[in-house]
Amino acid sequence: MRPLLLLALALPTPLAAAQTPPPVETCGAVDAALPANFAAWRSPAPAGGTVHPGTAVQIALRPIAELQAAVPPHQARDGGATMGARLDLEIAAAGNYEILLDHAAWIDLVQGGTALRSTAHAQALPCTSVHKIVDFSLTPGRYVIQLSGTTAASARLLVIPR
Repeated sequence: MRPLLLLALALPTPLAAAQTPPPVETCGAVDAALPANFAAWRSPAPAGGTVHPGTAVQIALRPIAELQAAVPPHQARDGGATMGARLDLEIAAAGNYEILLDHAAWIDLVQGGTALRSTAHAQALPCTSVHKIVDFSLTPGRYVIQLSGTTAASARLLVIPR
């Protein structure tokens, strides 16, 4: 009985847990500590033409109904009107590539009418405006990046070798 009493006293009570605020991460400046290979993220160019690895682009998103979708688009998680974009991507060298995006949206990478399977996913990097990273193993060629399932009006995107 005595060990149970000691165990009960050692466990935090719901009241004590509720009074302890979660740790707050403090950031000096958003995007100040980006890894060197993310440097282009800070200076996106307006999207136009083909996307190439190493160049960040700022994309004006449109209602998905206005796009010629490469694969069936995903709906916004909140049920709102879904926005999206379709961009061409040119890959010159085989390897693993990361696609970075600044908010929640579906990222489909399409080749020959088929959505490719990603090799990894990561969510928001602390103290950055990078919200999502999706990895793909790619060979040289042309691909379509399709964004969907968001209500945002624009998106920043960067493709980099891993």
